[in-house]
Amino acid sequence: LHRDVKPENVLLDNSGHAVLIDLGLARAVPHGDDDLARTRCGTDEYWSPEMVKKEHYSTATDVWSANVLIYELLAGKSPFLPEAAPSAQKTATDDGGGKKKKKKNANNASAPTSGGAPAVVKSADAIHEAIVNKTLKFSPPDAFTSSAVDLLRRSLDRNRLTRLGVSRADNVSADIDSLKAHGWWRSAVKDARQLSDDAWWTALETRKISPPTPPSPLIGAKDDDDATTTTMRLGKRSE
Repeated sequence: LHRDVKPENVLLDNSGHAVLIDLGLARAVPHGDDDLARTRCGTDEYWSPEMVKKEHYSTATDVWSANVLIYELLAGKSPFLPEAAPSAQKTATDDGGGKKKKKKNANNASAPTSGGAPAVVKSADAIHEAIVNKTLKFSPPDAFTSSAVDLLRRSLDRNRLTRLGVSRADNVSADIDSLKAHGWWRSAVKDARQLSDDAWWTALETRKISPPTPPSPLIGAKDDDDATTTTMRLGKRSE
């Protein structure tokens, strides 16, 4: 149970394969209801609904966080970044010299001066509210295939008991096979389309499938054995 899956904790090695890092908040996988995690930790934007609501949680929270990350990689933004309500925004005012001033809305986000998009609210309370209640939308539409939409709808199920990737045997353990069986993974990787389910996952895990876009070497990287440890962060999306 990682508990802090986010872009900053995913690195790309010099060949373009992803590596999950920072196990400082990780704990043993829960086994049964009596062993569920309780501590709220990690990064708010990637918290699962059960963590926001201070409920006990299982590996399903990592499934949620990982699929928020997948959404971001496809759309370039989080599915649960809240927007400031129009009623919470103040309009621009004239400073007396003919210049417009921006005023802050109730959540300390910059409100648009005229006709702009709603301001993005960054307060923790607003983010938590969006995670629990905001309707999941797929925008821009052309960023999502029908298979991606299906994966994200099922993996971002607010009910952890019915979320994709959770064992139906005990509603706690991870069911990795159900995640791996989803068709989106293979459709997203060109080299995998000609392989059976088991064969392509084995090829992926042993790095025999080439990443679609290998990263450029970092400045200062060497063309010897040291290069195998060269890493790049996926990084934080731009706001």
